[in-house]
Amino acid sequence: MDQEPITDFRVGSILGRSFSVLIKNIVPFGLLAIILFLPNTLFNIYVTNGGPAANSLFSIAGAIGSIIGTLLSYLLTAALVYGTFKSLKNEPAGMGDILSKGLSTMLPVFGVALITGIAVGIGFFLLIIPGIVLLTMLYVVVPVAVIERPGVFASISRSIELTKGFRLRILGLVVLLYILIFVPAAMLGFVFSDEFLAGNISPGYLIASLIPSALITALSSVVVTIAYHDLRAVKEGADVTQLAAVFD
Repeated sequence: MDQEPITDFRVGSILGRSFSVLIKNIVPFGLLAIILFLPNTLFNIYVTNGGPAANSLFSIAGAIGSIIGTLLSYLLTAALVYGTFKSLKNEPAGMGDILSKGLSTMLPVFGVALITGIAVGIGFFLLIIPGIVLLTMLYVVVPVAVIERPGVFASISRSIELTKGFRLRILGLVVLLYILIFVPAAMLGFVFSDEFLAGNISPGYLIASLIPSALITALSSVVVTIAYHDLRAVKEGADVTQLAAVFD
C-alpha cells in the first residue's frame, strides 16, 4: 500500500485504511485473533455446561473468563500493532512473527491495560462522561507502549499528549466501531433470541460469535494502530519507516 503524507487526522481515512490492511492480511490477522479468542470461548462453554457457578454473571468463573478475554485481546492488539506497521510498509509478516512481537511487549501492555481499564471503568461507573473523556485520552496507549516503549506510566502520559486536540474525532471513531460491533451482535442475538429470552447462553451461540468477535477485535486493533500512526504524523511529522524502526 503506497503511503501518502498524512496531514490531518481523518476518521474516514483511518477506517478505510484499516479495512484495507485487515482484508490484505485476513489470514494471519484473522487466524491469530481466532486462536487468541478460542481459550475464552472454550472456558465459557465449560461454564455454561455445568462448570462452577454456571450462568452466573457475577461468579468467580465469569470474572476469570472476563480477565482471560481482556488480557488476550490486549495481546492481540500488541501483536497487530507490529503486523499493521509491517503491512503499511508493504512487508509480509507471518502469524508466528506477529505473535512473537506481541509477546515481547506483553508486560508493559498488560500494565497499561490494567491501569487504563480501571480508570476508564471507574469513570463510566461514576458519571459516564469522565469515562468517555478518559477513553479518548488513553485511546492510543497500547501502540505507544509497543512502539515507543517508555514504560507504563509514561505510556499513559504520552497517549494523553498525542490525543490532545483530536479527542472528539477519536470519540467519533470509537462510536463508529461500536456500531460495527453492534450489527453482528444484534444479528446473532436475533438468531439465538429464544435462548436469550430463556436466560441461557448456549455453546452454539458462543461458537457462532467466535469468528465475528475475533475479526472485530482485530479490526479495532488495526484502527487504533493507524490512529496512532496518524497522530504521530500530524503532530510530529513521523512516517511509517521511522515508527516501525523499533522492530528492526
